[in-house]
Amino acid sequence: MVKKSKKHTITIPDVPDETREKLLEHAAKRNESLEEYVLLQLNSIADGGWHTGWVPAHEAVEKARARLEKNPTYVSAETIVEAIHQDRR
Repeated sequence: MVKKSKKHTITIPDVPDETREKLLEHAAKRNESLEEYVLLQLNSIADGGWHTGWVPAHEAVEKARARLEKNPTYVSAETIVEAIHQDRR
C-alpha cells in the first residue's frame, strides 16, 4: 500500500523584490510558475542537492553548453560507461 504524503504550505515573509524577480526569471526560463520552480528547488535542497556554490540545474546546463561550444570535446560512450562503473566501485 502506497502511503500518501500530506501536502503543506510554506509562507516566507519579507522576501526582497530583487529575490522574487530573480526567482521569476529562473522559473520563466524553465516555463514554470514561480511556485513550481520554488517547490522543485526546495525538493532538491531536501534531497541533499544543495551545497555551497550550488546553482540550479538549468544554469549548470547552460554553462556547460557554452563551454562545449567554445571547446568542442568528444568522449566515447565506452569511456563514459567505464567512468560510471569506476565511480560505483
